[in-house]
Amino acid sequence: MRLVAAATTDVFEGGFASRAGERLSDPAAFLTTLAGGRFERIELWLILALVLALRPAVAKRERFLLGVLGLQVLSYLAVYAGTVNDLAWHVQTSVGRISSHLAPLVGIVAVLGIGELMKLAPASVPERENEVEPET
Repeated sequence: MRLVAAATTDVFEGGFASRAGERLSDPAAFLTTLAGGRFERIELWLILALVLALRPAVAKRERFLLGVLGLQVLSYLAVYAGTVNDLAWHVQTSVGRISSHLAPLVGIVAVLGIGELMKLAPASVPERENEVEPET
C-alpha cells in the first residue's frame, strides 16, 4: 500500500495491524491514555449527549451527520491504535487538534437537536388576544 500511495506517514509503516492489535489487547489502558488528552470544545460533546438523551429521535433524524462523525472518530482511534509513536505523546500532541476538527459537526448536530427540543417546549408567553387592557 505504501508504494502505491507513496505515503510517508506512520499509518503506512510496516506492522500497523500488529501494533493496533497489541494496543487494543488492553482496552482499559488504551482508553485511559486517550482520556489523558486535552480535548477542545468538550462542552459541545456534552450538549450533544444531553440532547440525544432527552430526544433520542434526533439521532434517527441526524443519522447521516452522526454516521460521518462516527467514521471520523473511528478513523482517529485506528490511527492512535496503530501509530509507531508513543501513544501518550501522540494523544497529548494531537487530540486537541482533532477534537477541534470534529467540533463544527458536533455543534451542528447539537444545535439541530436543541431546535427539536424547543419545538417540544410549551410557549412561555400565553396568547392574549381576547383580553382587554384595564383603563387607568
